[in-house]
Amino acid sequence: QLPRVKVVSALITKALVAIDAQKTYGQSRNLLVAQRVSVRERTVPPVPKYCFGNLVAIAMTESSAAEGKNMGF
Repeated sequence: QLPRVKVVSALITKALVAIDAQKTYGQSRNLLVAQRVSVRERTVPPVPKYCFGNLVAIAMTESSAAEGKNMGF
């Protein structure tokens, strides 16, 4: 079973590709999707419970127009 974040990210990406296709009259373009990821729970050693602040990383995915067509976008 896929994690929810992957499913939601895929749905958002698919919607953005569809919107872009309408704006460009069906012409496919390269796509770059970036999203913030909380890394607080993933650090080694763990961050102390009462430490404050945000620990984030940026996750990016890039797709060429040809790859998008192969995926059905």
